[in-house]
Amino acid sequence: MIAENQDVKSACNTRILADQKEKILGGNYRMNVRKKPVTSILLALLLGLLLVLAGCSSQGAGSTDGTNASSEANSEPADDFPSKPITWVIPFDPGSGADTFARTLGKAVEKNLGQNFVYVNKPGGSGGIALSYLQSQAKDGYTIASHSSSLVYALASGEIPFKVEDISFLVRINADPEVLVVPANSPFKTIDDLVAYAKSNPGKLNVGGVGAFSQASVCSDLFKKAAAIDYKYIPFDGGNEATVAVLGANVDAAWCTSSNVTAQMEAGKLRFLATANSSKNANQPDLPTLKEKGYDMESILWRGIIALPGIPEDRIQILQDAFQKALQDPEWLKYMENEQQLDAYLPAADFLTAVNKEFADAQKAASEQAK
Repeated sequence: MIAENQDVKSACNTRILADQKEKILGGNYRMNVRKKPVTSILLALLLGLLLVLAGCSSQGAGSTDGTNASSEANSEPADDFPSKPITWVIPFDPGSGADTFARTLGKAVEKNLGQNFVYVNKPGGSGGIALSYLQSQAKDGYTIASHSSSLVYALASGEIPFKVEDISFLVRINADPEVLVVPANSPFKTIDDLVAYAKSNPGKLNVGGVGAFSQASVCSDLFKKAAAIDYKYIPFDGGNEATVAVLGANVDAAWCTSSNVTAQMEAGKLRFLATANSSKNANQPDLPTLKEKGYDMESILWRGIIALPGIPEDRIQILQDAFQKALQDPEWLKYMENEQQLDAYLPAADFLTAVNKEFADAQKAASEQAK
């Protein structure tokens, strides 16, 4: 009986525990059911807030790419070129006329550029050695070179393995025009006298000049064609030899650069018949140009500044402006007067146009000589 009562009591206790567990579990379940919608709402609100913040952030990023990017770009430091010395390559020997030209001009340019030049002489190879050196340097405007119209004839003859397109012609500086000279006692008083004689006596005149294929020889070819005359061209190794030949009447006339023969003209030993410059020389106002005599041609020994293509345009402009301003420097003007040079300034685009025309004339002359 006691055992039976204990079994009943145990069963009752088990039932009570089960009921309490159900209530507890059931209650928690119902609490979870009631709390779930609130939690979902809070999560939704939080998600929405995050989306709004993300949208603002995205909009801000868009401004950075647009207006802000522009502001950042504008706040970046401008190109401070030149910020270091510039190497100036001279394709001729130290102490030569071309070397003096470069160093004298360089002093004037430095005042406008705010940087010094470091001069490097690379003579030889008809300018090819200097061009090869340029080609090995960075195309950043920190390496330039000076050269003369002799470069055009080296290119046209194939003496150097370069083309006009391989060179950036930055600025043309000055010129020494070709002049046609005769001995002071020559029967030819004017260019018209010489042309008239040549037409009546084809092939009888002997006219000298520097080089078999050069500035002087091409000038001579152009003049013969323009005047419709023929004479024998006599090449000499240098300007001094050509000058001595015409002084001694070993030739009837000669094409020489003005600076080589002006002293002899002023001394009354030579007579100038015409200049191949496109404009009159202020120091020789009575000397006619070939153009004003009806011969549409120009032949000048120019000097200018070159580099290799690829220099940023803004840096080219900075260099060009600095060189142009230097041409008014008192020391430079004194040099020009002493050396009897003429101003022949041309900016890059016009310089290239002039070079292309000169190159075409030189190539034509070279091909005719080869026949």
